Amino acid sequence: MSYTKALRIIRTVEEELGFPVVVSKKGGNDRGETNLTEKGRQVLAVFREIYTDVSQYAENLVNKKFKF
Repeated sequence: MSYTKALRIIRTVEEELGFPVVVSKKGGNDRGETNLTEKGRQVLAVFREIYTDVSQYAENLVNKKFKF
């Protein structure tokens, strides 16, 4: 994924949630860096939980519906 696309996704998430999920430090000789904020870490943890739950639900549904 390109940097521009990733940045666009992050900005959209921040706008939707109403708070920053990353904090960036400008470059220079040491290069810049971007890190998750505390709320960003919480959002990521919840997303991973939801992703796992939805994946398990979808797998169960497929197994149930495709019993031929």
